Amino acid sequence: MEETIQFSTGSIKALPPKTNNSNIVVPDIDIKDDENGFVLTIPVAGLQREQLNVCIKDCVLYISARKNKKHIHCGNDLCEHDCMLWRSAFSLPSNADTLMTSASFNLGQLVIRIPKTHPASQDDITIYVY
Repeated sequence: MEETIQFSTGSIKALPPKTNNSNIVVPDIDIKDDENGFVLTIPVAGLQREQLNVCIKDCVLYISARKNKKHIHCGNDLCEHDCMLWRSAFSLPSNADTLMTSASFNLGQLVIRIPKTHPASQDDITIYVY
């Protein structure tokens, strides 16, 4: 499934997953836009900060999580194995300031802030010579 979020200054486009595994569950990602930038909010309850990976390469935002829980033995039986892996990728618009992107993790939510670059003003500019 391919989803495109349109904005007046550009669009963030969800790229299709690289795997056809239907067992991978990707959380819903809320994307907001205002004049200052984009904010992506992802619910990641049950994960730790170390299990999250966020990076930008070639104007594509990659978000992934990996959770591995060791086998727990209950007497002679193996009781639990908890493993999770998901990845999402988003192409970023040309006005995204990738250098100033930040991510925070608090209370089970990952929040990624991508500021927008502002084009140079078209007003007259006075240049002083010293």
